[in-house]
This record gives sequence, structure tokens and C-alpha cells, in this order.
Amino acid sequence: MSLTMWFATLMKEYEYGHLKPTTYDNYDTYINTRIVPSIGSYKSRELRPDHVQALLNNMQKSGSRNDVKQEAALMAPLKKSIP
Repeated sequence: MSLTMWFATLMKEYEYGHLKPTTYDNYDTYINTRIVPSIGSYKSRELRPDHVQALLNNMQKSGSRNDVKQEAALMAPLKKSIP
């Protein structure tokens, strides 16, 4: 499964209905504009910690502190699943 599909499943099956509508929309925007373009083509078994760290570093350089915190929160489950 590609990470694009993984994030779509995450949002649809796990986050929808559990977040405030504005938070859900913000997460969806972050995923589709910043995370998926960077690492969405990888399959979960291909993703390495350095891919995730590079993405987080780029987010930190180009986003506000609040954006980075929200995006990092979205990445946390994925980062923990990488061996």
C-alpha cells in the first residue's frame, strides 16, 4: 500500500468523526499539500526513518511553528511504525 493510500485510509477510517471539522480539514490539507507530494509514492515497507526526518526538516523550514506541530502529529504514527 502506498503512503498516499495509507493517509487516505487514516483520514477516512480513523480521523473522520473524531476531530473537529476545522482540524480534519487542516490535517487533510497538510497531507495532500505537504506530506503526499514528498513521500506519498513510497510503499510503507520502503519508507525509512531518514525519509520521514527529511520531510519533517523541510516542514520546519517552510512552515509556521503551529503548522509543524500539527504535521508532526500526523506523522507520529507512521514514524513509529518504521523499523
